[in-house]
Amino acid sequence: MTRKRFIALAVLIGIIHVGLILFFGMKKEGFHEDEYYSYWSVSVPAGEMKPVNFSWNSGYGLQSRFLIKENHRFDYGMVVQNQAEDVHPPLYYMALHTVMSLFPNSFYKWFGIVLNLLFSLVSYGCVVALFYFMSENVIRSRETGALLAGFIYAVAPSTVSNLMLTRMYTMSSMWSIVYALIFVLLMKDRQMSRLRFGLLLGAGAVTCYCSFLTHYFSLLIPFFLTAAYCIYTVFCRRGIVRMLIWGGACTVSIGLGVLSYPASLQHIFGGYRGQGAMQGLLGGGLPERLSIFTGYMQSWIFSGTLYPVLLVFGVSFAGLLALVIRRNGWKNVHNFVCRMAAVLFALAMSYIALCGTSLIVGSAACRYFYPVVSLALPFMAYVVWALGIEAFWENRSKGVRGGITVCAAVLALVPPVFGYWKGNVLFLYEEDAEKVAFSQEYSQYPAVMVYGAGDPYRSWYVDNQLWPFEQVFYLFYDQRDALEDERLREAEKIVVFMDAPEEMLEPLIEDNPNLSAYTLVRHDQFYYVYLLE
Repeated sequence: MTRKRFIALAVLIGIIHVGLILFFGMKKEGFHEDEYYSYWSVSVPAGEMKPVNFSWNSGYGLQSRFLIKENHRFDYGMVVQNQAEDVHPPLYYMALHTVMSLFPNSFYKWFGIVLNLLFSLVSYGCVVALFYFMSENVIRSRETGALLAGFIYAVAPSTVSNLMLTRMYTMSSMWSIVYALIFVLLMKDRQMSRLRFGLLLGAGAVTCYCSFLTHYFSLLIPFFLTAAYCIYTVFCRRGIVRMLIWGGACTVSIGLGVLSYPASLQHIFGGYRGQGAMQGLLGGGLPERLSIFTGYMQSWIFSGTLYPVLLVFGVSFAGLLALVIRRNGWKNVHNFVCRMAAVLFALAMSYIALCGTSLIVGSAACRYFYPVVSLALPFMAYVVWALGIEAFWENRSKGVRGGITVCAAVLALVPPVFGYWKGNVLFLYEEDAEKVAFSQEYSQYPAVMVYGAGDPYRSWYVDNQLWPFEQVFYLFYDQRDALEDERLREAEKIVVFMDAPEEMLEPLIEDNPNLSAYTLVRHDQFYYVYLLE
């Protein structure tokens, strides 16, 4: 394949990726609760987010908590402080804050989607480069293998789902893939010049630093790849000094991350997520957690094809390594074999570690695994393709090689096709369109948000459904006497969001001559929605 054709096809796949993200971005109608937190934490100080009991708010006033005002534009100190009070590093949120600061007093779902798309395009380019350099001189037609891997990344439902969630996982995926590319370049040429080693060393250290400040879990793949590099170096008994320098530089970069963001120590060792992660990993329940998360992978990432895919991949991986070793000799391919084994080792160990440390929250738990999946799916497709190419390379027919590529692509596309067919693109919340339409229909009437004093943050989980209302009244569960409000006694209709006994509604009806009954409109995850008329 010529260089021009390779670049043209790579650009075409990138355009397909952009089109796919824009298509599903237009279908996104609502937000995961953590997305509200993302937008809030980059917009206003922490104290302004909590609802105030006995207070009336306009829908726009509620939405303004997710808008950056002029006095908070490019206020990175506020962003860092908000994250320090929670349990996450600030880098992704600083990037989101920058984008939103360019458009003050505005809120669009596209802020997060477009930012994630920029990170994803970097990831896509690095996936193509990663498998281009992975092949070296062992696997022929390496341009085709690189494009196939990039294509699988670009169209996978899990990739689209990752971008639909305004959280740090797309940036985490990017750093994981960038470090994998650096690792392959490092391992590809063990005798490189000092200058080139220094450049890769700097890139690796910066990537570790940025990974640490994006999401603590995103260090897993870099950690296990570095561990594989150390094992390989010790086994070969060459390059030990460079290995020590590399490991030291990465360790120093993480230390600089701690110095840059001291709250990270509390998050990791003292915060509820840090303690929960250690308990999940070391508390003896790892086998059960592996079963639970593998079930999520089976349903939402592989759409029911996980075990056949793993079988095909396992046979292909073993067959490929056996074939290249028999054909070329261990001495000529040991570097390639070790690179492939190191990537597989890092993916497997990262997956196990994530199973031990992640929250068990249903399909939404898939987000913790997107950095691993973003690399694993292209890796699997590449291995299957590479085995076919190497097995039939002696047949010089371009048609045969082309057929092998098509067959590998079709096989690799089975999980994505099943995923789209089953609707496994997550975080779209298309059902919210009907819910928001209901709110718009009754927007001229008061809405009452009854929420718990112990978990007031849940009141923003349905914020997009409250924004259309002209008047919204906030009330604690245990202070029902506040329902004796003049506006509520005179309203012709009232919409109530609450998770409380229905008898709370009776005083509203008794005190208002315009009301006679209530109707349960729907039951969401955290709230029942009633219409009083």
